[in-house]
Amino acid sequence: MMDVLKSIFGEEDPYVMKKEFFSLTSEFEKSVTTEVKEDVVDMALRLRNMLRGNIKLNRSEKIRILKVINRAKVRALLAGTDDGTRIFRDLDSVGSDILKLM
Repeated sequence: MMDVLKSIFGEEDPYVMKKEFFSLTSEFEKSVTTEVKEDVVDMALRLRNMLRGNIKLNRSEKIRILKVINRAKVRALLAGTDDGTRIFRDLDSVGSDILKLM
């Protein structure tokens, strides 16, 4: 469906960009509810890169993004492993970048 919207409106259309952004956010939320793995950091990086575009978010959307990133950080830290600690640090760095972009 996203491919059809992109072909009609173009990649830079704000509606298409926001739709794709929240599709990725939903995928990020689902992966956080299960076990936190390295792909969570990749998704957070993709969210950050998308925010560098011209996506306008309202207050509740910003809160949703910050909540899911913080939830991922807590779950990574609670894992108690070296990988969990590394993922926490990476998410903390990306989360602060996202906060600055908002």
